[in-house]
Amino acid sequence: MLDIILPLVGTANNPTGYMTICFARPYDLKKGTIGDRLRAIQPSLFLGVPRVWEKMQDKILAMSKANPQTGFKLKVKDWAKASALHNAQNSLLGGTGEYPPNHVCGLLGHDFFDKKVLSTVAGRLGLDQCVFKGTAAAPCKQSTMDFFASIGIELCEIYGMSESTGATTISTPSAHMWGSVGWAVSGAEVKILNAYRNAEGELVKNNDECTKWGGKGSSDATDFDDMNTEEKKGKSPKDYHQGEICYRGRHIMMGYMANPDMGEQHVNEIIAKNEGAIDKDGWLRSGDKGTKDELGLIRITGRYKELIIGAGGENVAPIPVEDKLTEICPGISSCTLVGNKQPFCIALLTLKAVGANNEVPGSDDLDLEALALGDSVGVKTISDAIKSAAFQAKVQVFVDQVNNDKTACPKPPSRIKCWTILPTNYSIETGELTPTQKLKRSFVEDKYKDVINKVYEEAKKTRAKYVASQ
Repeated sequence: MLDIILPLVGTANNPTGYMTICFARPYDLKKGTIGDRLRAIQPSLFLGVPRVWEKMQDKILAMSKANPQTGFKLKVKDWAKASALHNAQNSLLGGTGEYPPNHVCGLLGHDFFDKKVLSTVAGRLGLDQCVFKGTAAAPCKQSTMDFFASIGIELCEIYGMSESTGATTISTPSAHMWGSVGWAVSGAEVKILNAYRNAEGELVKNNDECTKWGGKGSSDATDFDDMNTEEKKGKSPKDYHQGEICYRGRHIMMGYMANPDMGEQHVNEIIAKNEGAIDKDGWLRSGDKGTKDELGLIRITGRYKELIIGAGGENVAPIPVEDKLTEICPGISSCTLVGNKQPFCIALLTLKAVGANNEVPGSDDLDLEALALGDSVGVKTISDAIKSAAFQAKVQVFVDQVNNDKTACPKPPSRIKCWTILPTNYSIETGELTPTQKLKRSFVEDKYKDVINKVYEEAKKTRAKYVASQ
């Protein structure tokens, strides 16, 4: 869509202009040269998966730490970030778009900060001419959205699948709400249909539409209407608002293609796959769990195949727990919740390391916030962290915070009862991440099954909160 269709349509509809497509090199993330590419191109539109934005965030923070500012310059930088974030929060749908009061006797306002600080940062990133900054392919953390908003860069989320020819919903700079992936694109319909996973892990579907979040007939409709923008942004929909995100329209695929040369069994498998993907009414069943509010905004709350089904049949959504832990403890690179058919959930953690960039796993040496977390207890490597009780105690404080967070862990089965640190980071090269840098959960669980078994055995035997992976 971005490489071929958009330039064709954009040029055809604008006889006085044209569009140019530029590509990052395959090695840019690995060598850290994506910034050089952006500065050379100065794109009008830039789309990156969440992990690309997260790596850019890490790089900016590392540069800021390496070149600290003091005195009045530091104050101006802090004022600029606070002003940009304040304006971004007030520019969400239903907001006023206001800026905070000026500083220093009312003389220094957002125009000054934009000219002296924010536009400079955007220029150094190569995004000073960019009118649309998008993120897609996976959910983007709120902390990442907040960070870029604080430097004057507002990210818009896009949602869809290959089976829907790319985007099905989109947010725009002029109309967006954080935590939402926007509205259905023109020509597309989106519904939230009831679905749940049973104790055997099978997805049970029906065609009953879920109650809209805050919509007419919903028990929280009045509360939703009375909420201000900030409250709406932070409030979570109830279980009865959530179901499978389904969509239909001319952008939906005709079906998965079978190859008759591969035999009758293969053809029958593809026919069954098509029947499971698109129902008789033309609705593509995405497998994503989400909700729709009274304005038509779509929110993704999980993925059904990623739901953990515990030994007691309880459903656990892993992403809220994982995202919350990496948000409050930025030294943790990733958190993977495990617990299918188990009495409780455990977590596999990776730590930020030198050279780790999702393309490759990096080295054993801690980097950025992980190094800062370990400095006070004399830990400088992943190997040391795996063995250090002092380091583990510091991480356990954050694990306890997540376990006590009712939004991340609404029910006891969601809590992390035991955790471990893996000896290396996930990457595309080592197979844990897809080419779009999404986590392959089943691959991770299979690759580290011996570690997982060890953690469960020790935790069940001793009730340990941490078990060393090595």
